[in-house]
Amino acid sequence: MLNDEDLRKILRWIVRLGYKAYKDIEGAYDFGEFLLIIDHVQGDPFASYDNPESKDRGE
Repeated sequence: MLNDEDLRKILRWIVRLGYKAYKDIEGAYDFGEFLLIIDHVQGDPFASYDNPESKDRGE
């Protein structure tokens, strides 16, 4: 499982890439006190998203 530092590295890397690169953050990240799970990242910034449920969760 990835951790919070892994997420930071991924975010620093994809900031230079296109929006679709953000799909690379999907997964689970252990922050020590909590677990962040990103189930879905929308690939198109202009597409409508009709489902009101959040696609990230914490445990």
